[in-house]
Amino acid sequence: MSNIKEREKFDDYEMEDECDFADGVRGRFYEPKKIPVSLRLDNDVVLFFKKLASEKKYPIRHF
Repeated sequence: MSNIKEREKFDDYEMEDECDFADGVRGRFYEPKKIPVSLRLDNDVVLFFKKLASEKKYPIRHF
């Protein structure tokens, strides 16, 4: 019972009837979902990307 009595202190919160979103920014915390994708590539395509990655000093997994 003591937990219920303690919780009643915090459960009295009432939301305002109207909220002002005039200063709000749409999509501020939006992050598009990343989807893992695996592809089957020919050897010449893989070699091309490996060469490109080594020339640009960029990890191949970022392509």
